[in-house]
Amino acid sequence: MARKSAPDPPPRHKYATEQSVAADAACNGSVVFTISSSPCVAGRCGRFGRCYHYMSGGFVFSTCLCLRNYRGWDCTEDSQVPSSASILLASLMLTLSNLLFLPSIFFAIRRGYYTESIIYFFAMFFSTFYHACDSGEEEFSFCLVKIGVLQFCDFYCGLLAIWVTLIAMSNVRHQFVSLLHMLGAILLAFGTELNKQSLWVFLAPALTGICLISVSWGLRCRKTKKCFPSRSYLALYLPVGSVLSSCILCLLPNRKTFQPKC
Repeated sequence: MARKSAPDPPPRHKYATEQSVAADAACNGSVVFTISSSPCVAGRCGRFGRCYHYMSGGFVFSTCLCLRNYRGWDCTEDSQVPSSASILLASLMLTLSNLLFLPSIFFAIRRGYYTESIIYFFAMFFSTFYHACDSGEEEFSFCLVKIGVLQFCDFYCGLLAIWVTLIAMSNVRHQFVSLLHMLGAILLAFGTELNKQSLWVFLAPALTGICLISVSWGLRCRKTKKCFPSRSYLALYLPVGSVLSSCILCLLPNRKTFQPKC
Protein backbone atom coordinates (compact mmCIF):
# COMPACT_ATOMS: atom_id res chain seq x y z
CA MET A 1 0.00 0.00 0.00
CA ALA A 2 1.43 3.35 -0.99
CA ARG A 3 2.08 5.94 1.84
CA LYS A 4 0.26 9.20 1.66
CA SER A 5 2.44 12.29 1.55
CA ALA A 6 1.82 15.24 3.91
CA PRO A 7 -0.40 17.89 2.42
CA ASP A 8 1.22 21.09 1.32
CA PRO A 9 0.80 24.07 3.67
CA PRO A 10 -1.68 26.69 2.80
CA PRO A 11 -0.32 29.51 0.64
CA ARG A 12 -0.66 32.14 3.42
CA HIS A 13 1.27 30.02 6.03
CA LYS A 14 3.97 29.26 3.50
CA TYR A 15 4.46 32.93 2.75
CA ALA A 16 4.73 33.85 6.43
CA THR A 17 7.35 31.13 7.04
CA GLU A 18 9.49 32.25 4.13
CA GLN A 19 9.31 35.90 5.35
CA SER A 20 10.41 34.93 8.89
CA VAL A 21 13.39 32.94 7.59
CA ALA A 22 14.40 35.83 5.37
CA ALA A 23 14.21 38.27 8.31
CA ASP A 24 16.37 36.00 10.51
CA ALA A 25 18.97 35.70 7.78
CA ALA A 26 19.14 39.47 7.45
CA CYS A 27 19.62 40.07 11.30
CA ASN A 28 23.20 41.17 12.09
CA GLY A 29 23.01 42.07 15.83
CA SER A 30 25.69 41.52 18.56
CA VAL A 31 25.67 41.11 22.37
CA VAL A 32 28.27 43.01 24.45
CA PHE A 33 29.14 41.97 28.05
CA THR A 34 30.76 44.55 30.31
CA ILE A 35 32.29 43.44 33.64
CA SER A 36 33.51 46.02 36.15
CA SER A 37 34.21 46.19 39.87
CA SER A 38 34.49 48.96 42.43
CA PRO A 39 36.17 48.95 45.84
CA CYS A 40 34.15 48.59 49.04
CA VAL A 41 30.46 49.38 48.45
CA ALA A 42 30.02 51.31 45.20
CA GLY A 43 33.42 52.86 45.76
CA ARG A 44 32.70 54.41 49.15
CA CYS A 45 32.10 53.54 52.81
CA GLY A 46 29.66 56.12 54.07
CA ARG A 47 30.42 59.17 56.15
CA PHE A 48 32.00 57.33 59.08
CA GLY A 49 34.03 54.73 57.22
CA ARG A 50 37.25 54.47 55.28
CA CYS A 51 37.88 52.23 52.30
CA TYR A 52 41.10 50.23 52.54
CA HIS A 53 42.76 48.07 49.88
CA TYR A 54 44.69 44.88 50.61
CA MET A 55 46.76 42.64 48.35
CA SER A 56 47.32 38.94 49.03
CA GLY A 57 48.48 36.26 46.61
CA GLY A 58 48.10 38.54 43.63
CA PHE A 59 44.50 39.41 44.52
CA VAL A 60 43.33 42.84 45.60
CA PHE A 61 40.73 43.07 48.34
CA SER A 62 38.91 46.05 49.77
CA THR A 63 36.93 46.58 52.94
CA CYS A 64 35.36 49.35 54.94
CA LEU A 65 36.93 50.30 58.27
CA CYS A 66 34.19 51.82 60.40
CA LEU A 67 34.65 54.60 62.96
CA ARG A 68 32.68 55.63 66.06
CA ASN A 69 31.14 52.15 66.45
CA TYR A 70 29.36 52.31 63.11
CA ARG A 71 28.75 48.88 61.57
CA GLY A 72 27.65 47.25 58.34
CA TRP A 73 29.24 46.67 54.98
CA ASP A 74 29.34 50.39 54.23
CA CYS A 75 29.48 51.68 57.85
CA THR A 76 25.96 53.06 57.91
CA GLU A 77 24.52 50.97 60.76
CA ASP A 78 24.29 53.33 63.76
CA SER A 79 22.42 51.23 66.33
CA GLN A 80 25.45 51.10 68.69
CA VAL A 81 26.86 54.58 68.13
CA PRO A 82 27.34 56.54 71.38
CA SER A 83 26.19 60.11 71.67
CA SER A 84 28.56 63.03 71.21
CA ALA A 85 28.19 63.98 74.88
CA SER A 86 29.23 60.53 76.09
CA ILE A 87 32.22 60.50 73.72
CA LEU A 88 33.36 63.90 74.97
CA LEU A 89 32.92 62.89 78.62
CA ALA A 90 34.91 59.67 78.19
CA SER A 91 37.68 61.52 76.36
CA LEU A 92 37.92 64.19 79.07
CA MET A 93 37.99 61.64 81.89
CA LEU A 94 40.71 59.63 80.18
CA THR A 95 42.78 62.70 79.38
CA LEU A 96 42.40 64.65 82.62
CA SER A 97 43.12 61.59 84.78
CA ASN A 98 46.79 62.15 84.02
CA LEU A 99 46.69 65.25 86.22
CA LEU A 100 47.15 62.85 89.13
CA PHE A 101 50.85 63.12 88.33
CA LEU A 102 50.89 66.71 89.63
CA PRO A 103 51.15 65.80 93.35
CA SER A 104 53.92 63.33 92.54
CA ILE A 105 55.82 65.99 90.63
CA PHE A 106 55.39 68.47 93.50
CA PHE A 107 56.59 66.09 96.21
CA ALA A 108 59.47 64.83 94.04
CA ILE A 109 60.74 68.41 93.72
CA ARG A 110 60.18 69.05 97.42
CA ARG A 111 62.16 65.94 98.40
CA GLY A 112 65.02 66.81 96.07
CA TYR A 113 64.36 64.25 93.29
CA TYR A 114 64.70 66.66 90.40
CA THR A 115 65.50 64.08 87.71
CA GLU A 116 62.54 61.99 88.76
CA SER A 117 60.24 65.03 88.75
CA ILE A 118 61.17 65.80 85.12
CA ILE A 119 60.40 62.23 84.08
CA TYR A 120 57.07 62.32 85.93
CA PHE A 121 56.19 65.56 84.15
CA PHE A 122 56.89 64.18 80.69
CA ALA A 123 55.05 60.95 81.54
CA MET A 124 52.02 63.10 82.36
CA PHE A 125 52.52 65.31 79.29
CA PHE A 126 52.80 62.56 76.69
CA SER A 127 50.10 60.40 78.26
CA THR A 128 47.70 63.36 78.22
CA PHE A 129 48.25 64.19 74.56
CA TYR A 130 48.34 60.55 73.50
CA HIS A 131 44.91 59.89 74.97
CA ALA A 132 43.65 63.20 73.58
CA CYS A 133 44.68 61.99 70.13
CA ASP A 134 43.61 58.36 70.49
CA SER A 135 40.21 58.96 72.12
CA GLY A 136 37.34 61.14 70.98
CA GLU A 137 36.44 59.00 67.94
CA GLU A 138 38.00 61.65 65.65
CA GLU A 139 35.18 64.01 66.64
CA PHE A 140 36.88 65.53 69.68
CA SER A 141 40.41 64.19 69.20
CA PHE A 142 43.46 66.45 69.08
CA CYS A 143 46.84 65.18 67.86
CA LEU A 144 49.84 67.33 68.74
CA VAL A 145 52.11 65.17 66.54
CA LYS A 146 51.71 61.78 64.88
CA ILE A 147 49.93 59.28 67.07
CA GLY A 148 52.78 56.77 66.68
CA VAL A 149 55.21 59.25 68.24
CA LEU A 150 52.84 60.01 71.11
CA GLN A 151 52.25 56.31 71.74
CA PHE A 152 55.98 55.57 71.93
CA CYS A 153 56.64 58.49 74.28
CA ASP A 154 53.70 57.51 76.48
CA PHE A 155 54.90 53.93 76.97
CA TYR A 156 58.54 54.92 77.26
CA CYS A 157 58.08 57.68 79.83
CA GLY A 158 55.74 55.48 81.86
CA LEU A 159 58.33 52.70 82.02
CA LEU A 160 61.07 55.19 82.77
CA ALA A 161 59.02 56.64 85.64
CA ILE A 162 58.74 53.16 87.16
CA TRP A 163 62.48 52.58 86.76
CA VAL A 164 63.69 55.82 88.34
CA THR A 165 61.26 55.35 91.26
CA LEU A 166 62.69 51.90 91.94
CA ILE A 167 66.23 53.30 91.75
CA ALA A 168 65.30 55.99 94.27
CA MET A 169 63.84 53.35 96.58
CA SER A 170 66.97 51.22 96.37
CA ASN A 171 68.99 54.07 97.92
CA VAL A 172 72.21 53.09 96.11
CA ARG A 173 75.29 55.24 96.20
CA HIS A 174 75.04 58.56 94.40
CA GLN A 175 77.77 57.71 91.88
CA PHE A 176 75.78 54.69 90.67
CA VAL A 177 72.45 56.50 90.28
CA SER A 178 73.28 58.26 86.99
CA LEU A 179 74.76 55.04 85.63
CA LEU A 180 71.61 53.08 86.41
CA HIS A 181 69.44 55.87 84.99
CA MET A 182 71.26 55.87 81.65
CA LEU A 183 71.41 52.07 81.47
CA GLY A 184 67.68 51.85 82.07
CA ALA A 185 66.93 54.65 79.59
CA ILE A 186 68.79 52.90 76.78
CA LEU A 187 67.40 49.41 77.44
CA LEU A 188 63.85 50.66 77.93
CA ALA A 189 64.00 52.63 74.67
CA PHE A 190 65.11 49.47 72.88
CA GLY A 191 62.40 47.34 74.50
CA THR A 192 59.67 49.91 73.84
CA GLU A 193 60.59 50.20 70.18
CA LEU A 194 60.87 46.42 69.83
CA ASN A 195 57.42 45.65 71.25
CA LYS A 196 55.83 48.29 73.42
CA GLN A 197 52.86 46.11 74.35
CA SER A 198 54.83 43.08 75.44
CA LEU A 199 54.42 41.96 79.06
CA TRP A 200 58.16 41.56 79.47
CA VAL A 201 58.75 45.21 78.66
CA PHE A 202 56.95 45.99 81.94
CA LEU A 203 58.17 43.00 83.95
CA ALA A 204 61.87 43.38 83.11
CA PRO A 205 62.42 46.82 84.74
CA ALA A 206 60.08 45.97 87.63
CA LEU A 207 61.81 42.67 88.48
CA THR A 208 65.27 44.16 88.00
CA GLY A 209 64.40 47.07 90.28
CA ILE A 210 62.96 44.76 92.94
CA CYS A 211 66.11 42.64 92.90
CA LEU A 212 68.25 45.77 93.16
CA ILE A 213 66.17 47.03 96.10
CA SER A 214 66.41 43.69 97.90
CA VAL A 215 70.20 43.52 97.54
CA SER A 216 70.73 47.16 98.50
CA TRP A 217 68.45 47.00 101.55
CA GLY A 218 69.98 43.70 102.62
CA LEU A 219 73.53 45.03 102.43
CA ARG A 220 72.52 48.18 104.32
CA CYS A 221 70.91 46.14 107.11
CA ARG A 222 73.98 43.91 107.34
CA LYS A 223 76.33 46.87 107.49
CA THR A 224 74.42 48.99 110.02
CA LYS A 225 72.95 46.09 112.00
CA LYS A 226 69.58 47.90 111.81
CA CYS A 227 66.39 47.44 109.85
CA PHE A 228 66.51 49.42 106.61
CA PRO A 229 64.42 51.27 105.65
CA SER A 230 62.50 52.38 108.71
CA ARG A 231 59.78 50.18 110.13
CA SER A 232 57.12 52.79 109.44
CA TYR A 233 58.05 52.83 105.76
CA LEU A 234 57.97 49.03 105.56
CA ALA A 235 54.75 48.68 107.55
CA LEU A 236 52.73 51.57 106.12
CA TYR A 237 54.07 53.38 103.05
CA LEU A 238 55.36 50.38 101.11
CA PRO A 239 52.15 48.27 101.22
CA VAL A 240 49.88 51.28 100.71
CA GLY A 241 51.96 52.52 97.77
CA SER A 242 51.87 49.07 96.19
CA VAL A 243 48.08 49.14 95.79
CA LEU A 244 47.32 52.82 95.11
CA SER A 245 47.36 54.51 91.70
CA SER A 246 49.14 57.47 93.24
CA CYS A 247 51.86 55.13 94.52
CA ILE A 248 54.73 57.56 93.88
CA LEU A 249 53.66 59.70 96.83
CA CYS A 250 54.16 56.75 99.17
CA LEU A 251 57.01 54.89 97.52
CA LEU A 252 59.33 57.81 96.78
CA PRO A 253 61.69 57.92 99.78
CA ASN A 254 61.29 60.68 102.32
CA ARG A 255 63.97 61.26 104.91
CA LYS A 256 61.43 61.45 107.74
CA THR A 257 59.86 58.08 106.96
CA PHE A 258 62.52 56.23 104.96
CA GLN A 259 65.67 56.56 107.05
CA PRO A 260 65.69 54.55 110.28
CA LYS A 261 65.94 56.50 113.50
CA CYS A 262 69.17 56.26 115.43
